[in-house]
Amino acid sequence: MLAQLAGTDVELSGLIRVGERTAWARYAVAYSTENRWLVFSEDPMWWGTVDLPEGGIPKWSDGRAVWVRERDELGVHWLVRYRIVG
Repeated sequence: MLAQLAGTDVELSGLIRVGERTAWARYAVAYSTENRWLVFSEDPMWWGTVDLPEGGIPKWSDGRAVWVRERDELGVHWLVRYRIVG
């Protein structure tokens, strides 16, 4: 899925509802070489930008932390918790 961010020329390659109050949209690869996500509240208000480890996918967030699915060098998936600061 590619979507245009309203009022900009930035394309997004994915939109995921993470937790009960946030939605995460991933920048299209052409706009970021990193795994960069835009975070929106349910309003929808833009909260900020998050860079996740390569291949990481946000799975849940409670506003204080985000749980990310990552894959290790052996291909095993792990659920990793990151604290949100800022």
